[in-house]
Amino acid sequence: DKGLLLHLEAIIAGKVSSTWARVDIFFEEDEQLDRVMGFFTSLVEAQTTRCHNQEAFIMDVLLPEATIHVLSAVHEC
Repeated sequence: DKGLLLHLEAIIAGKVSSTWARVDIFFEEDEQLDRVMGFFTSLVEAQTTRCHNQEAFIMDVLLPEATIHVLSAVHEC
């Protein structure tokens, strides 16, 4: 979803603030987590903005933002 990618890139660049304080997300298999982390890592590394703790940024900011964005899109259908 291009809208999701633009939203996440805006968060990484600091143009948009994340509004989610805490969202717990569980993966059934380690492979799922590896694929998600790989996707977010490549997204973060493609930006010029660097964060101090990339793993925490992905798990605490990008993953919840993406999850809520996708769920809201499903809810609208």
